[in-house]
Amino acid sequence: GRPIMDRRWNFASDVVTCDMTLYAYLEVKPSVSLVYDGKVQKTSNYTKGSKVTQQRFLPVPPTWAGHTFYGYYKDEKLTEKFTFPFTVEEEDVTIYARFIDGENWSIVNTAQEFVKAYHTSAKIYVDADLDFDGVDFDKTKLAFNGEINGNGHKISGIDVTIATEINNSGMMGFFGRLGATSYIRDLTFENMTGRISTVSKLPTQAALFAWRIDDGAKLEKVKVTNGRILRGSIYEGSEAVLYGLCTQTNLDGVTITDCDFGSIDIEQEP
Repeated sequence: GRPIMDRRWNFASDVVTCDMTLYAYLEVKPSVSLVYDGKVQKTSNYTKGSKVTQQRFLPVPPTWAGHTFYGYYKDEKLTEKFTFPFTVEEEDVTIYARFIDGENWSIVNTAQEFVKAYHTSAKIYVDADLDFDGVDFDKTKLAFNGEINGNGHKISGIDVTIATEINNSGMMGFFGRLGATSYIRDLTFENMTGRISTVSKLPTQAALFAWRIDDGAKLEKVKVTNGRILRGSIYEGSEAVLYGLCTQTNLDGVTITDCDFGSIDIEQEP
């Protein structure tokens, strides 16, 4: 009992020659909406059967002042990830965007991504356990003033040579120097090894975690398990004096909360 609608009427050229009925064809165009910050931020309509890519719906990731975009989800509680592309059916679609508090976070899921994101003022959001087996970390001479949020994850398998230049025995630690604005939290370092290599004629002080930690730095829920620092290549008659956490004896100006650095072995012999 439904009209066939097999011929489109052209108002510009078709001519009425007798009584006739025109039928309007209404196309179903479900909506696709993006929600965050408690409200709908964007809505687009697509024809049923359309394939919607991320680039088509959102050419650039969404932004929210004071936050970093994390990903898309199917539900308001942000428990099930939403994936592009998808095919539009008859029902409207709502996509929820998740954000992290704070701007300019680098979200890392691999050791390679961690190394790439790491720099003096980096903000690193660890989103998975990271295995450093076979991954080089060549940034031990940097003074770190950024932030690392471990989210309860582990960094394992770090095996790094901590080297010094001739007659310069400073910055001898995995983090080099933790500056006054550095903040590392909720992170476990497992099976962490630092091998000392020095060509200095001066006595060398070195530490597995950081050579120095400045007043104002914060360490919260940071743990090292099965860590070791060992005397490796020593040249020009220098002696290496090794430490676990850092070479300082006075850390009164450093905030250390719920941390455990007790599982660090110091080996003076190569």
